[in-house]
Amino acid sequence: MAIIDKLLPPQVRDTDLTQKHQMLKDILAKEFTALSIARTPYFCAGCPHNSSTVLPEGTRGYAGIGCHYMAQFMDREVEGFTHMGGEGANWIGEACFSHRKHIFQNIGDGTFNHSGLMAIRAAVAAGVNMTYKVLYNDAVAMTGGQAHEGGITPVEIAGLLRASGVAPLILVTDDLSRHDKSAYPEGMRFYHRSELQIVQKELAEVKGVSGLIYDQTCATEKGVGASAAKWSTRMSVFISIRRCARGAVIVGCNPIVWLFCPWKQNWGANARLTNLPVTRIFPVSRGSAPALLASRAASCANPKPKSWKQTCLPRQLSFRLPSR
Repeated sequence: MAIIDKLLPPQVRDTDLTQKHQMLKDILAKEFTALSIARTPYFCAGCPHNSSTVLPEGTRGYAGIGCHYMAQFMDREVEGFTHMGGEGANWIGEACFSHRKHIFQNIGDGTFNHSGLMAIRAAVAAGVNMTYKVLYNDAVAMTGGQAHEGGITPVEIAGLLRASGVAPLILVTDDLSRHDKSAYPEGMRFYHRSELQIVQKELAEVKGVSGLIYDQTCATEKGVGASAAKWSTRMSVFISIRRCARGAVIVGCNPIVWLFCPWKQNWGANARLTNLPVTRIFPVSRGSAPALLASRAASCANPKPKSWKQTCLPRQLSFRLPSR
């Protein structure tokens, strides 16, 4: 626009164009001050990657292209990545020079569907020891939550892995009843996600290329459109203000499944819990906090609350933040 404005003779210049040119010049000349705080990118509340990318102590993993790339920022022994479709190929070259006998390689279902299978076949041909963790969240979440082209399913992924020579094959999921075991390749094993670490410790000792499919739907997609109605539930987890004493700190639970909104009160800093009806993930109930309560009477069927105050959570929902 600036070049065109300069090239045009004065008699034919558009006033609006000249004004826009000046506006752009003013914006470019403006000095911007960086924020005084830094926030490390993290998974969404209830994201399956929050659990699926955790490794047993002493093991190591490679990241892949997708939201789960952020596991590298979270002190989970996940480090290093490749271009999309090259997941695991770096270990083929590294393995013979490393004292480590095995690694885990994260690969998203979208990448697997796009171009990931060739690297897996190469790893099998090379005879390296590694476990491919196919993180199936039923959406291309990183670029907007689109459905997979071709509608690839865990059954199809398992079949492709088996045909490529990957063994053993294990599926870990948040809901075992969702899977027809007879549709999967013979010998496929199934576990609840609570047993992930036990499964991974076993796979870390396997020679050759093994496969683990972690099946859990993207938490954000559960709260969008038709998915919200599909995943509606009548259970809600909240914090009881009566049980939460002044100055108490919630400990022993997983805060990643929650979103908190600042809430200033006369008696000090507090936070209000929100968005649980959207994520509908309840592993937080494993925590050891006496203020946590579960209510099955609450209705979370509204897929599009107008604001966080209009969700199904109790009005008094709050807890005392620790002083710094």
